Amino acid sequence: MTEPDTEHPAGPVTLQTPVVSNYGLVLTVYILYLVGFLTGITVLVGVVIAYLQRDRTDRISQSHFQFQIATFWIGLLYFFWDFERCTF
Repeated sequence: MTEPDTEHPAGPVTLQTPVVSNYGLVLTVYILYLVGFLTGITVLVGVVIAYLQRDRTDRISQSHFQFQIATFWIGLLYFFWDFERCTF
């Protein structure tokens, strides 16, 4: 592997992270959300994975991660809203 500060005739070389499809990871987050109906904690693991991977993947997987993050926040909002309505 080359060093990022090495000079070449065309100029300095900058290394970029490869963009790969994370289809398996997207599917894993969906499964964690599904299991989250029973346990709850797996939803938090899923949203952390989605936040960490959303900028390191291809555009299709990125849209799935964005959807999963939005689903988490909307679900959390409904959870607290229903909790508040049931207790008072």
